[in-house]
Amino acid sequence: MRVKFIIFCSLWILGLPTSQQAQVSLQDSSIRLGVFRIGYALTIPGQEWSNRFGTSHSINLEGGIQFSNRLVLSLEGGYLFGNNITEEDILSSIRTPSGLLINNNGTLSDVNIRLDGFHASLMAGVVLPVIPTHTPNSGIFIQAGPSFLQHKLGFNIQGDPVAALAGDSKRGFDRLTTGWGLKGRIGYQFYDKQGFVNVSLGISYAIYQSTPQRGINYDTGEITGEKVNDSALGLFLSWNLLFYKRAPNKVYYY
Repeated sequence: MRVKFIIFCSLWILGLPTSQQAQVSLQDSSIRLGVFRIGYALTIPGQEWSNRFGTSHSINLEGGIQFSNRLVLSLEGGYLFGNNITEEDILSSIRTPSGLLINNNGTLSDVNIRLDGFHASLMAGVVLPVIPTHTPNSGIFIQAGPSFLQHKLGFNIQGDPVAALAGDSKRGFDRLTTGWGLKGRIGYQFYDKQGFVNVSLGISYAIYQSTPQRGINYDTGEITGEKVNDSALGLFLSWNLLFYKRAPNKVYYY
């Protein structure tokens, strides 16, 4: 009994058609769906953001509702990461001639600098069926909405801790920046008739008015706080889990 329960739950989580789900056919008509997405995006920064970071990556989670009239409302968020740093070495003032850092024990440590950030967006839009052989809930989707962005420099110390990159001292180097803006995306979602393959892919573009959150950059002595413009182009792919009510049992009279 326990084994059957585990198998049933596993199939349901993976979005495979269990006997309970099979009573609703996605190929019959457009129906209201709860959608949970997990995906990956390749992010190409633009404007001021590109002066600090190059091409990066994002792991995204999204939950939303697709109504029977094909209008869509969702909340999306993602973790930004990458090692492609385009800004000049901000740690040059505390590096030794060999390029290493003096750690708390008086020996040398190395450091890798990375992108560390996240984004969140409230998206609204519509799904437009365009391929007759696909289910009515599949199609081109167009969405837009407000978006929040945060990014900063992260430091991976290789060796013993370095005082200059710990606690409040690190805040003078990490370039923490936050901003609000607008995000739009267009793509195609495919919901398999049998429920085995439910995927989305597309392209997104976001623009932000961002503000540095640190009062001063220790490496340059520059006072920060002036608003800047950031943008990002994204190429994304996601796996979709669908949730919907069972159809009522039908009784036929002869």
